[in-house]
Amino acid sequence: MDGFEKNIRDNKGFFDEKAPNKLKMWDQIEADLNRGDHNHDDESNTGSAVMGILLAGLVLIGLVLGGIYLAQNANQDEQVLMANAKSSELNDIDTYYTKLVSHQIEKLEANEALSSIEKEDFMSYIEELNAEQTILKQELQKNINNAEILEAIIDNFNQQVKLIEQLLNRINHEKNIENETGIFI
Repeated sequence: MDGFEKNIRDNKGFFDEKAPNKLKMWDQIEADLNRGDHNHDDESNTGSAVMGILLAGLVLIGLVLGGIYLAQNANQDEQVLMANAKSSELNDIDTYYTKLVSHQIEKLEANEALSSIEKEDFMSYIEELNAEQTILKQELQKNINNAEILEAIIDNFNQQVKLIEQLLNRINHEKNIENETGIFI
């Protein structure tokens, strides 16, 4: 038998203690509380209350600022979507009217009744309208939500088409008059 076992056998009474006495423990805790052995005083309680209020205030400020940030991002996302939709609408309008004007210009250039000088003079008017169109498109890029600028762009395209059609109609009308005066019955 070694020293450890001998110690256990000699002190067997200390190890055989039954369950702890709960009433005795609570009496000891209550006595310690009444004696004032705890480390909490009124100043630290006040400090804890102030710290709690400050922390609650910081959390509230964080929530408000976070909400504002999220609202701004949502608003910016909405503006980007609207700008993309307007840009797509502008591209559709631009494609349609550009094709229409190009088709009319092809008709004008194919017309043999006009001299090349008359065609060049007329095309200078169309180029002026194109320059105005470019300025309107730049304005629209600055203010994508401006419906008036979009309408002005469409009107500009319509003016180009209308001018070309009027010239072609006038030339065809003159041609028809020449053909009618040459026919005798």
